[in-house]
Amino acid sequence: LVHGDLDVQARAQYWLGYILYGLGRYREARSKADLALLLSRQTGDAAMVAQVEATLGQILAATCHYDAAIQNMDLAIESKRKRARPGSGIAVGSAYTLACKGSMLADRGEFASAHLCFDEAIHLLADTTHPVGNSVRNWLTIALIWESRWPQARRVAVDSVRIAENTRALYQLAVSRSTLGYARWCEDGSPEGLQLLRDAVSWLEGNQGRLFTSLHFGWLAEACVVEGQVS
Repeated sequence: LVHGDLDVQARAQYWLGYILYGLGRYREARSKADLALLLSRQTGDAAMVAQVEATLGQILAATCHYDAAIQNMDLAIESKRKRARPGSGIAVGSAYTLACKGSMLADRGEFASAHLCFDEAIHLLADTTHPVGNSVRNWLTIALIWESRWPQARRVAVDSVRIAENTRALYQLAVSRSTLGYARWCEDGSPEGLQLLRDAVSWLEGNQGRLFTSLHFGWLAEACVVEGQVS
C-alpha cells in the first residue's frame, strides 16, 4: 500500500466501517464511513462513493437516523442506476440497501412504500442463493410481522431459513430461525415457535451477535411475559 494514496485510504476506512457495522459497533462504524465518504469524493470514484453512501445509510438506519439514512441510500441507488449497463439492473448488492430502506419505511408505518422496496430487492435477487437473500427476506419478514400478517411472514421466513441452511451461514440461520419462531408464535401461540425463537436467541447471545439483535431479544422477552415464563 502506498502511503498518501487517497483511494487506498478510502477503501481501508470503508472496510473498517463495514466490519464494525457487522459487529454492531455503530458509532465507530459511522466515524469510519464518514471518513471513507470524504476521501472517496476527493478521488472522484463515483462507484466507490455510491458504495460508501449505501453502507453509511445502513449504519444510520441501525442508529435510527432514518431521514439521513434514506437520503444516503437514495443517492447510492440512483448513482448505481445511472451507471448500470443498458438492459441490466443495478447490482445485487443494492438489494440489501433497498431492504434496509424498506425496513425503515415499515417501521414508520409506510407499508405500501416499504413493499415497493422489498419487491425490487427480491427482483434483484432473482434465484440467487447469495447470503444477502437472507438479510433481505429477514427484513421483509419483520415488516410483515409489524403488519400482523403472520402467515405471510412465516412463509418468507421459511424460505430464508432454507437459504441459510444451504449456504451454511450460521449467523443468518439463527436470525432466520428467530424471525420464523416469532412469526409462528404470533400466529397461533405455537410452543414450537417459541422454542425456536428461544434457541435462536440463545445462539446469538452465546456467539455475541450484535447486529440488530436487540429486536430478537425484545421478541423473546415479550413472548415470555405473555406466556408467564418469567423467573
